[in-house]
Amino acid sequence: MRRAALLVVLATFAAAGCGGGRQAHDVLSDTADNLGKIRSGDLTLRLVVSPRHGTKGRIGFVLRGPFSFRRGSLPVAKVAYTQIAGAHEATATFISTGKKAYAEVNGKAYELPPSATESIRRAAGGPEGSGGFGGLDISSWVKSPKVSSEGDQEHVSAQLDVVNAANGLLQLLRGLGRDAPTIDGDEADRLRDAVDSSSFDVWTDAHDRLLRRLLLKAGLGLQVPQSLRRVLGGVVGAKVDFELAVAHPNQPVKVAPPASPLPSSQIPSG
Repeated sequence: MRRAALLVVLATFAAAGCGGGRQAHDVLSDTADNLGKIRSGDLTLRLVVSPRHGTKGRIGFVLRGPFSFRRGSLPVAKVAYTQIAGAHEATATFISTGKKAYAEVNGKAYELPPSATESIRRAAGGPEGSGGFGGLDISSWVKSPKVSSEGDQEHVSAQLDVVNAANGLLQLLRGLGRDAPTIDGDEADRLRDAVDSSSFDVWTDAHDRLLRRLLLKAGLGLQVPQSLRRVLGGVVGAKVDFELAVAHPNQPVKVAPPASPLPSSQIPSG
């Protein structure tokens, strides 16, 4: 009886523990494939590069807020964009009811002109209304993934494939209108040598495998490839922190227009 009870306990712990190999790859691959199916939710998108010590030279951005992509139409959204430069941060908020769009800066809201709303409609609507999440192939960013169960979520942790992950993040920057290179050849080797620490963690729903949260961290030494150094703003010996999280995926989103918005002609320049 004691031996049987011990075997039951061991089997229980094994079932609740980490799984690797094919199971972990399947979870991560399904989650990556389903990114394009996320049409609404409460978004956190953060990419910050900072020195190992202090804030001088820190650069990056954070996007936070509810969104809903709709095929062929303006999104419904209220997303705050915070630009980070050293110890300074500046925030502007994009507001869209699905019919009209606004920008809120320094406590004042401005209605966006038709040319801007049309560009936003085309970018956010897209042919499938996915808003572009499906372009991130996060399953290629890792090596040797392991999966564990955490309630109604699955947690995948892995070693980072730093070159694939870097190129994925650079692709994201290009999608946001930034000038960003592709890392390959000798520069890829230099990047691998420059990374002295890294981690990759994904939490996904155990049933629909829609992404809940992705965290990526990497520590870079001094020998960063020159093309990447330009993107990093000259920061060396840097820490890279990336987060993509979507709470309440595919739930309805409602956004009210701002009170008394000013016309687009009064939007501050610069």
